[in-house]
Amino acid sequence: MWDDRFVDVLRAAVPGLREQPVTAETCLRGAGLDSLATIELLLLLEDAYDVSLPDELLTGATFATPASLWRTLDELRAAAATT
Repeated sequence: MWDDRFVDVLRAAVPGLREQPVTAETCLRGAGLDSLATIELLLLLEDAYDVSLPDELLTGATFATPASLWRTLDELRAAAATT
């Protein structure tokens, strides 16, 4: 599962998550993740976790839920740790 920093970043970028619980299957778009918030979230995550999301991962599927986003982030972090 994710760490507290991940939830803090989500709450900072996605307006609808500031007052509701964040679950694995929360619909980020339904919680207010529009194109501007996606860019903000991307930058916050890259800064917080010292990773760079490649263009091919900037998809609706990646940013659909906290679980899908964390899975992508975790894979990038694991790959960076082995290089």
